[in-house]
Amino acid sequence: MTFAAIDQPLIFAFYARKDTLTPALVGLGCIGIYLIAALVPTLFRPLLVSDLALANSIQWISHALIMLWLLRRHLGGLSSYGMRTLIVKAIAATAVMGGATALVAWALAPAIHFGHTAGHLIIVGGAGLTAVLVYGALMVILRVQELDLVKQLIGSKRLA
Repeated sequence: MTFAAIDQPLIFAFYARKDTLTPALVGLGCIGIYLIAALVPTLFRPLLVSDLALANSIQWISHALIMLWLLRRHLGGLSSYGMRTLIVKAIAATAVMGGATALVAWALAPAIHFGHTAGHLIIVGGAGLTAVLVYGALMVILRVQELDLVKQLIGSKRLA
């Protein structure tokens, strides 16, 4: 999912440059990568659903990395756009968020005794809320500039 999230803005970056052919060609090439990744295990055993899931992940990773490489070639690099700083801050915040979320899920695990569905809702809801709050707080503490864009967008929607 991470590479799918990385890939979409890269595709839109090409679209913004009025280049729709490059993402399409990369997509076609990555279908070949998907087929190879999905079919190689069949040389040793029958095809499993997990093979297809892994092949799909390999396809997303390949597509995102190729698109990033091509975009860097066209733009001459992304460091002048503050991407490195943003990536470091996002990775740090994600690591802390993941730890906090796992800790809360572990602490709420006894809630399973409230009933199967209710217990799972408590665990997922508590861990999810923790993730949102911790990540949001860390983005503010780390002064991620993109938050200003979010605030402007929310402000403009409120006025509309």
